[in-house]
Amino acid sequence: WLDRVEVSLLNQVRIKSAQFFHETNRFGLLQEWIASLVIECQRVRTILQHLKHNSVHAWELIPRLDTQRQDVALLSQVLDQAADVMRCKASVGGLLSAGQDLHAAEQIQYGRQLLQQEEIRGLMALATVEPQLRQYEALVVANLGSELIEVFLDFHAQQQQQHKTRVPELVRGLELCHALAPTGVLYGNRLNDVIRMTVRTTVGEFAEENATNAATTVKAGVTSMTLERFLDCLDMLFEQLVTLLKASVAVKDFCAKEGIRIQHESGDDLAVQIVTSAAELSCKSISELLRLRKDAHSLVTLQEMKRLWDVCMSFTTQFENLTDYKATGLRSTLLAQAKAFVERKHESNMSSLVAALESERWTQCDVSAERQDALTRLCLGRSLMPSSTKVYATDYATTNTGETSGAKKKMADAEVEGVRYKVVWSCLLLVEMVMTDMACAAHFKALATNMVGKVAELLRLFNSRSTQLVLGAGAIHSAARLKSINAKHLSLVTQCVGLIISILPHVRAALMAQLPSKQHTLLNDLDAIKREYEEHNEKVLNKFVNIIGGIVEHGLAPRIGNTNFDDRANEQTLDGTIACCVFLEGISTNTRKMHQVLSSLLPPDHLQDSFSRIFAYLDQKLPDLFLAAAVGNPPTNPPTFSLPSTDEGKKRMLIEVKTTTQ
Repeated sequence: WLDRVEVSLLNQVRIKSAQFFHETNRFGLLQEWIASLVIECQRVRTILQHLKHNSVHAWELIPRLDTQRQDVALLSQVLDQAADVMRCKASVGGLLSAGQDLHAAEQIQYGRQLLQQEEIRGLMALATVEPQLRQYEALVVANLGSELIEVFLDFHAQQQQQHKTRVPELVRGLELCHALAPTGVLYGNRLNDVIRMTVRTTVGEFAEENATNAATTVKAGVTSMTLERFLDCLDMLFEQLVTLLKASVAVKDFCAKEGIRIQHESGDDLAVQIVTSAAELSCKSISELLRLRKDAHSLVTLQEMKRLWDVCMSFTTQFENLTDYKATGLRSTLLAQAKAFVERKHESNMSSLVAALESERWTQCDVSAERQDALTRLCLGRSLMPSSTKVYATDYATTNTGETSGAKKKMADAEVEGVRYKVVWSCLLLVEMVMTDMACAAHFKALATNMVGKVAELLRLFNSRSTQLVLGAGAIHSAARLKSINAKHLSLVTQCVGLIISILPHVRAALMAQLPSKQHTLLNDLDAIKREYEEHNEKVLNKFVNIIGGIVEHGLAPRIGNTNFDDRANEQTLDGTIACCVFLEGISTNTRKMHQVLSSLLPPDHLQDSFSRIFAYLDQKLPDLFLAAAVGNPPTNPPTFSLPSTDEGKKRMLIEVKTTTQ
């Protein structure tokens, strides 16, 4: 077995001996290469040792030193940047001390840009710089914003050249600090505060001395003023508010012209919003002042109310033209106060007219020159009239004293379109009230439709009440306590009614001029009133006939009895005139007395109309009365008169009747 192993080994050695010797040769070559490399390394080491001794020390530090050099360069850059930040922060304080807020804002933004650099972004040594910059920025915003607000509050269009350089600088500084919009909001709030303070201080200055103290409110101050002081207060307040609004509008126009847009978060232009807000606040403030005095204003005179209306409307017009804001609130407040004044005035007029009619003695009233001038202007188409409070007192005194003093002074008549009318005090008062309402319609055009109804109420009240007092004999039981209603009273009534009828077309035309065309149908009520007055006048004229008729039928008709025209045919007077019988003589006498009374009170056309009716009545009634007396009413009332049977008697009867009617 061992031999076999030995033989196998020999075979293997024989097979691989060539390769072994080949590898042995290669190993020898490898040894030679290694030996040469060792020699080369020794040579390089020698060269390096030589270089080390002759030129570079610590050559193995070169990579480390290069890294250190890069680190030193980076550190130098960081320090330079940090130094720039610190210099920038330090310069801000100096700029603020020097008043250079715009440059300070620029430095703050520059410092923030430096802080955002990657190299120093997380540097702990600069952690306090950003809060300090925010503090500086807040101070810059406060300074720039305060200056810009002051410039805007006292902005004058005449100083645009000065504003043209400074305002853009302020705006640019605020834009750098991202504070332009908040500053605009502050400006709007400040403007509103100034408006409120202006209202409070102005009211406080004009408040009554007994109401001015530390605790006085605006309401107490306004309500304590007289109307004159309140109007003076409004004048000053309007002047100051217009000044503030002009400044805000000038700011808006300047910003639009210079391309400055103060934009709100919602995207709207703040300059426009500020003007609108200031205008709205001003409008509400004035409206509130007027509202606080609504009760006092309802008690003023027409002239005072017109003055208040004119002052407020003048401001409203100027206000709307200036701000392009429709002051609907102020206009509605003014209209409400004018309406309250008109309502209170109308109630007072109705009460005064009722009282005047109740105390009316139906005697002629003297028409003053002022009243006649007002009537003339009405006929000429000018319905406005001056204040007539003193005229009322004068006319009323004349009316009351004219009858009792026994003076023979001739009373002045009212004249309308050449026709003269004798009128009583209550009629003059009615005309005055109607013309006052027309003046209200002309001045307060929005209330013209209301005034038509009030004029109609006054006219109807006078017509109905005068009918009750005179035609219905109510004056006997009224405050006037007349003993009876006579022809003189009736003639004055028809004169008053005629005056109203004559001015009604002018009243209608004056009111029509104040009404829109769609509301002209309201004037149909005046046409109906005119017809009512004409019916009243017709009743008064018929009343004259009734008076004569009552005298004839009840006072004179019984005297027809025992009249014998046959016997009277031979009677002659010494002067050759014909003497009428008692009945006809009584008719003639009473008719003449009626004519004497009416001729001095009625115009010719009314006088002729009245007596035409009287004569028509007599022409119809005399034959009936003679026939009734001749026939009688048997058996209770036998005939007491016989118609003439002779020709002479018939002729005598005709002559006497003819004489009576001449």
